[in-house]
Amino acid sequence: MRFRAVLSVAASAAAALAFATPANAEGGAFLIRDARSGRCLTVEHGREGALGECSPAAAWRVIRRGGDEFQIAEVRGEDRCLRLAPVPIFPPFTDVARCGEGRDLWQIRRAHEGFVITSAHTDLNLTPRGDRVVAEPGSPAEWHLQPVD
Repeated sequence: MRFRAVLSVAASAAAALAFATPANAEGGAFLIRDARSGRCLTVEHGREGALGECSPAAAWRVIRRGGDEFQIAEVRGEDRCLRLAPVPIFPPFTDVARCGEGRDLWQIRRAHEGFVITSAHTDLNLTPRGDRVVAEPGSPAEWHLQPVD
């Protein structure tokens, strides 16, 4: 009985992860959850591209823009997308700006236990650093795309 329950939980988790592929994620609302800490990519006033509490307010839309490139847009309908901030620092941090006005295209690739999200403009991966999200070369950081009802 216990074995069957474990299998059921594992099957449910696998189904949820399989559903959250870039192709299936397109247009839906998702939490983008750091696989290691469980915290979510959020947009907080004055701290865009932050890691924070996972809630429907932290939801994003994944929009295919051609080939294997996607925009990660706020669900709130403000036409704002996650991008690499234009500030010349390294590693670059992320912020949110009007979609199409900056480096806001991403590639989302299946990884070991989730997805690696890489800037389509550089070879930098989204990476949690403290309470911020930055972009670093070769970072193994993985993210889960969790559907929001």
